Amino acid sequence: MLESLFYTMIDSSTIEIAVAIPVYNSHPFLERAVESVLAQTDSHWTLYLLDDGSTDPRIIRALENYSKHPKIRVKSHANQGGLKTRNHLLNWVNEPWIAWLDHDDEMNPERIKRQREVLGSKPNLVALGSWIEFIDEDSKVIGRRRYPVTDQEVREALPLINPIANPSVVLNVSVVKSLGGIVGHWGADDYETLLLLAKKGRVENIPEFLTRYRLHTAQHKYTQTRDQLRATINIKLQMKKFGYPRGLKFWLRLTAECALMVLPQSFVSWLFKKLNGM
Repeated sequence: MLESLFYTMIDSSTIEIAVAIPVYNSHPFLERAVESVLAQTDSHWTLYLLDDGSTDPRIIRALENYSKHPKIRVKSHANQGGLKTRNHLLNWVNEPWIAWLDHDDEMNPERIKRQREVLGSKPNLVALGSWIEFIDEDSKVIGRRRYPVTDQEVREALPLINPIANPSVVLNVSVVKSLGGIVGHWGADDYETLLLLAKKGRVENIPEFLTRYRLHTAQHKYTQTRDQLRATINIKLQMKKFGYPRGLKFWLRLTAECALMVLPQSFVSWLFKKLNGM
């Protein structure tokens, strides 16, 4: 049985969200990411920008300017990598909920409003994502991905895929901290953390396109695909430890992912685009 975190409805007007963006040499996309947060129709948020040792002077100047905004908090530290930076953000924010956004992605203007509404109506949620749109370097929509919606659908998908897109998710901060923070290996840490969070409460997606996920050649998705895939496979090899079933679909999926490890990077990228309508 799921651990119940709350027993009464929450007034959504009391829900405050920390929007957290890990930053590293992300010109020119950081400006668009920040602008998408500032354009939210809901004002119950604070934006946290944590720079992971950027060397691009344009990013450093931009962060100096953002630090003057009353709704934005800015910090920098020496380069430590994505996983440590996310955990620093988790421990820095003051709000009970943290909404991730990558430094090259964008929010739909209604994202915070819709997530606050759903969090208020379903108070035992611990993770809430959304469907995503893929955008190119010019912010043009080039594809879309729909994820499982209900808690049951997300749980059924968990052994096969990561059914919540990390740049779309809002997480219960105290529950994530109870796990020891964001856990696992960089590239699949969001997947492993979600597997553990699902033991603590409900995990769902809003069936709306509330996050825009940018695809570009300098992106981690393109440059370190095999590292991410290897990390995902390692998690699946330990799926029994997480207590999730490993049926025929699981083994077929795992076999296919292992096969991708030996295929050319160009083919893997082409397949990713085709599967997402691009």
